[in-house]
Amino acid sequence: MKQVVEMPENILPLTDDDLDIVHTFTEGLYSRSGTMRQGFLIVGHIHKHSCINIMSTGKMIVNIDGVTTTLEAPCVFSSPAGSRKVLLVLEDVTFTNVHNTETTDLDELRKELVVHEDFLPDLSHVKKEIVEYYNKGEYICG
Repeated sequence: MKQVVEMPENILPLTDDDLDIVHTFTEGLYSRSGTMRQGFLIVGHIHKHSCINIMSTGKMIVNIDGVTTTLEAPCVFSSPAGSRKVLLVLEDVTFTNVHNTETTDLDELRKELVVHEDFLPDLSHVKKEIVEYYNKGEYICG
């Protein structure tokens, strides 16, 4: 039986260390891989360009620009430029973003790939929708 999830009171920022991030570079491509732990509610960055997303392990509920669905590994999909992913991790997830770039400096990559935000917009309605989606059992079990 699944456990009912409640909205966390405080959302704390995660660092690359929290997600065990690995950066990989090859001609014209950059990948950023990490592990998201079960129970994490994660708000992703807005990317300036489209990217490929690879979910190698795990299961999560994801909301991409207002559409909520469940993804289970293995799964590969693309995200359009300007989209934001908000997700609830149901099982530990190994996730990779692949970007087209020649840049190899991490600080420069952030400037090139991520929309700068002085503050995180209020996404409480999206987080609430994801939690309600989970608690209703509307997701697909593997």
